[in-house]
Amino acid sequence: MRSEGLVTDRKEGQNVYYRVTDPALAVLLTAVLGPAPTGDQRPLAGCPCPQCSTIAPITLHLQMAPTA
Repeated sequence: MRSEGLVTDRKEGQNVYYRVTDPALAVLLTAVLGPAPTGDQRPLAGCPCPQCSTIAPITLHLQMAPTA
């Protein structure tokens, strides 16, 4: 779809976000799938993306023992 100019993509880290650029495709997708979701969705269980991830980053503090 990207090579045909129907969507554009944007990469953020390991995530790739796609945007529909063809208005006719947007109309078709809306008719078939319903309106695009808004920002009030609940996170998907197990999804690693920053939008869905509810796991706080882990911070480790390591102290090395002196070597003899």
